Amino acid sequence: MFVIKDGQVILGPCNFCGTHVDWFLDEGWIGGEDGDRLMKEAVRGAVYNGNLLFYKGWNFDIDEDSEKEFFACWVELKQKLAAGGIVVKGIYGGVTKYPGVLPLLPKRGYEI
Repeated sequence: MFVIKDGQVILGPCNFCGTHVDWFLDEGWIGGEDGDRLMKEAVRGAVYNGNLLFYKGWNFDIDEDSEKEFFACWVELKQKLAAGGIVVKGIYGGVTKYPGVLPLLPKRGYEI
């Protein structure tokens, strides 16, 4: 999993068995005064079976701004994933079914 936080691509902990919420809580990035701002505003995602899904907000949405932010960081993200042995075969934005409810159905596909 990954997040684009303050313009920086950050990969989740290796072998982490949790959600973005769990990861962000562990890091102290949500809760307190900021509440869930990072969950609402940050572009985040994960790779499932070689397919990268990105989204933002509690409803796993995409919009023009999230697309621009994601693709501005795509090269850096791809390099970081490759360094960990993860190869991305497809990129998809938004999710119509939520993680944990299979199959995941992306809202939009993109050319790599």
